[in-house]
Amino acid sequence: MPSAPSEQGKPIRVLLICDLPITAWGLAQLIGTRQPALELTGSVATVAEARAHLRGHGADVVLYDLDGANPLALIGELLPGFRGKVLAISSSRVSTLADEAVLAGANGLLCKSEPIEMLAKAIEKVRGGEFWVDRLATVRILETIARSKAQEDPAHEKLARLTRKERLAVAELVRDPRASTADIARRLDIGERTLRNHLTSIYAKLGVNSRVGLYDFGARHMPAGELGMER
Repeated sequence: MPSAPSEQGKPIRVLLICDLPITAWGLAQLIGTRQPALELTGSVATVAEARAHLRGHGADVVLYDLDGANPLALIGELLPGFRGKVLAISSSRVSTLADEAVLAGANGLLCKSEPIEMLAKAIEKVRGGEFWVDRLATVRILETIARSKAQEDPAHEKLARLTRKERLAVAELVRDPRASTADIARRLDIGERTLRNHLTSIYAKLGVNSRVGLYDFGARHMPAGELGMER
């Protein structure tokens, strides 16, 4: 059944990258059945051909088949100057493939074992700015990004060692450096002894030796959003 046009009334322009002739033909036919919502602007076999096509014709979504000779690593070559989205598609059931696709620059991964109607839905979702990955993949991707940032940023790595309560204590001190230990403990709903234990642990983890040093570290490196963390 044909799909309805997008909210703007214009079809989503799709460029297919697939070097497997039978698969490419089948996907092209499937996209054709979803007119007027989807419009196939072209079908190419390589990333180099795709870049040339995008320069001349553009596209809203690139459908990138991973089952042929085009590797994940080449997704990044599509991104410079391309304002659209990339949806990878594969027959693989390896759970971490979605993680690898997103980290390589794609906006999601659709498994070919999914029902046919999922293709149009996935294309529409990524075109709208969403990621086509499941919840577990999202968690793994965020953890991978966090670890990568920690390795690149020593201060971030130190902050990552803190427990949630310790981060809250640092945030309170940065927000109100003149607050007494008793005041901060009361705001965190913990005892003063517990707070002192937290501070001892925080000093060791961050490599500081005083509240002044802790304030300086927190003010320079604590993410601004954490200053409003809920207790």
